[in-house]
Amino acid sequence: MRRSRFIAGLSFLATVLGAAVAYAVRVKQGDSPAWAVNIAIDHRAALALWLLAVTFMVAALDFTRAYFDARHQTRFVLDRILGELSKTLFPQGGRHNRITLFNCTSGWRVLAWGLVRVPFGKRHKWRALSRLTWSGRYLGVYLRPTDSRGRKSTAAFRVSDESSECEGVAGRIWDLAGQWMIYDLPKIESRDLRKIASQQELEANPLVRDYAAKTNMLNFHTLDVCDHFAKHFYGTLIRKSDGSAWGVLLLDSFEDLCPFIDNGRPSLSFVQRFNDYALIIGKIVS
Repeated sequence: MRRSRFIAGLSFLATVLGAAVAYAVRVKQGDSPAWAVNIAIDHRAALALWLLAVTFMVAALDFTRAYFDARHQTRFVLDRILGELSKTLFPQGGRHNRITLFNCTSGWRVLAWGLVRVPFGKRHKWRALSRLTWSGRYLGVYLRPTDSRGRKSTAAFRVSDESSECEGVAGRIWDLAGQWMIYDLPKIESRDLRKIASQQELEANPLVRDYAAKTNMLNFHTLDVCDHFAKHFYGTLIRKSDGSAWGVLLLDSFEDLCPFIDNGRPSLSFVQRFNDYALIIGKIVS
């Protein structure tokens, strides 16, 4: 509301300045009243400059407002969709079955969000942010359902045209340009991973090494991105209407029993519903 009033005030000022400039252009010496004519002629250039500046400000602010209003509306709709997907797949609550919508973005954007979101006490998160390359491409957390852990997560996984440079499960899905699932991973605790300070220590720990290899964690640095380590993952690529890749929709489950495996085989109803929602999201982000 305040922003709208401010723009309205600037628009009124631009109208007044426009009238003043029009008057200044048309008057000449000898017209009356003399005092108004003298002011208009003496300040003609300044009035025109102020009109240009205020008009530019109005246009810029109006564009910015429209842009952020559209983004807010898009996020609102996506939040509702993710919430519905979570409730549909997990009626008992999605606390242990987290759905994340990742968006491919630049390293500097991830870093900017991280500077705002990361608490000072999370040293491993600051280490992860410090390794980002500004010009690199990353899958960053765009949105998670309301009842999910880490809604303001700064987790970001690098993606590239080179398969060897794509990180994590999300990065693997991006590289495959399709779907991927892994399940029944070893159960590991984050406190155990925080003790690993080198690639040699990771290789020396068979449990962590197995988990890192199966989840496409390229090296021990990648582990700093995560706070929680799921047992099951299923995800699919999000494509826009024009077919270009936009991001990844990923489920990471902390349940002992895998929610998308039925009698040892992928549940077709689960996969179909998950992928249907991914298609809907792709239409919205286009």
